[in-house]
Order: sequence, then C-alpha cells, then structure tokens
Amino acid sequence: MSSALMEGRRERPPGIFLPLAAIFCAALVAPGAPRAARENAAALGYLSGRLAGGGASPAGDHPRGDYWQAVEAVRAADWATVVVLAAPGAAAGDHQMAGLLGYAYLQLGEYGVAVAPWARARNAEGLAALAEEALAAGRPEAAEAAYRAAWEIDPRISASRLAGLLVDLGRPGEAVDLLRVSIEAVGAFERDLPYWYRSLARILMEEDRWAEAVEAWQGVIVNANLFYPGAEEDGATYLGLARSLFMTGRYAEAREAIEESFTHGMDQDGLLLAAQIYLALGDQPAALDAYRAVLAEDPENAEALEAVGEIEGG
Repeated sequence: MSSALMEGRRERPPGIFLPLAAIFCAALVAPGAPRAARENAAALGYLSGRLAGGGASPAGDHPRGDYWQAVEAVRAADWATVVVLAAPGAAAGDHQMAGLLGYAYLQLGEYGVAVAPWARARNAEGLAALAEEALAAGRPEAAEAAYRAAWEIDPRISASRLAGLLVDLGRPGEAVDLLRVSIEAVGAFERDLPYWYRSLARILMEEDRWAEAVEAWQGVIVNANLFYPGAEEDGATYLGLARSLFMTGRYAEAREAIEESFTHGMDQDGLLLAAQIYLALGDQPAALDAYRAVLAEDPENAEALEAVGEIEGG
C-alpha cells in the first residue's frame, strides 16, 4: 500500500519543511540561544556583519570562539572542519553546536549520524526536513530515525509522515499504533486530529479492520466539525464511514452515512456502494435508482449492468 493512502495529511500549516539554509538558521536559535546571545553580544554583532559581507572574526580567545570558527567553516562549506569544531560542544549539550554538527553531517550525506545532534538541539522541524532529504537519497532507515526523533519532540511535526513511511515499509500495524499514541498524546482541541484520524481510518480499511475504521471515521467527523466545519473532505469522510459500516453489517447506519455523503457530492463509487447498501436493506427500488444513475454516466459499467439485469429479471 502506497503512502498515497495518506493523501491530504497535514501536520502544521504548509511550508514546514524549510530550505536547508533556513534550517541552519533555526539551529542558531534553538533552545539555549538566548543565553548565548546575552553572553556573546559582540560575537552576535560580528555574525550580523559577516552576513552583510563584512566584519572581522572574534579573537581566538573569545568565550565562544570555537562556535564562530565553526560558523566560518559552514560559510566556507568546510564540513569536516565544522564536525571537528562542533562535536565537543554538541557532546557537552550546546544546542547551537549540535545544530551546526547536524547540518554538517547532512551536507556530508551522513543522514543517520545527523539525527542525534539535531535531536539534542531539539530541532523537530530540522529533523523532519532531514527525513525528507534522506528519503530523496534512498535512505528510508535514516528517514525513519529522523521522523521518530522529531515525533519525540513534538508529535504534530511528523506523525502522519512517519505513519505513511511505516505503511510504505510494510508495517501498517506500527503505523496504526503510532497514530493512536499521537492522538492520545496531544489530547483534545488539537487541529491536527482530523488528519490523524483520517490517516488512521484509511490504514485500517486497507487492513480490513472495519470496526476500528468506523471509530476512526467518527473521530474524523467529530474533530473536523470542531475545527473545519464544512470542509471539502466531508463527502469522502462520510463515504469512508459508510463503507466501513457496510462491511461490519451495520446497514441502516451505512445508509445514513452514504446519503450524508451525497449532500457533499455524488460519484460513481458512492452510487455503487449506496446500491449495495440498499440491496442489503431490501430496498430494490432505491438500489435500481442508484445503478441507473451510474449507467447514465457510464453505460458500460459491468457491475451496474449485471445488477440491473438481476434485479429486473428476478
């Protein structure tokens, strides 16, 4: 099952995956940066000057001279030197050095090694972007590690993307568990909940876990109505709920759900499902109407032709 299953997933407003240069800047202002700024006002002034194209490097005996030397090495794309300069500070818990070290490892293509420094820097967005880079480089194991590290910092950053990756890796059960833990972790009144519930429902449907899928679709509806009333996805949500209810034998409830989905739009899949629901309830006239609506748009539809023939011939 492809991660296309997770279509429509959202973790935060679009654009969370920053360009690498912006991620580097985020590392400079990771937790701990305000203290460093107070201690090193002169050095921060130097950095502003360097970014503007001027300024001299702080003296070698500056309290954070190693940091600014590492910054200079970043500017020179001398990644091996950045590693040498930043590693001791990163190991000692310096968030800024950890951010520089993770950035250097990323530039060296050491995706897996880059995870730990960025995790120490508490840079969840940087970790998520690192995961995207690792996926593009064909390194799913490093991507999983980066997504998990980001999730540990803030589940909202990577929950759906990590779930999608786990599905792609053939581990849907882990994806289900991850999404459920994420839902529990953030509690109520979280705007990501409708998307997590939707991802969960789709995975459960693919796994034929229909009763659980019903609960997940109901979670979508409750939270979507709270945060996104009238959202375009409502039709697809009720269609998914109707299919899940039908597969669990809850036909009357399935009828309510499919007819609610039609208030948001009607397509062939929905009409075919509606016809099956009506037949299960013994309502042949309604089923015929649904099948004929399908044939009006697709005269050669084999399922509808066969069903109409059986109903009319019976």
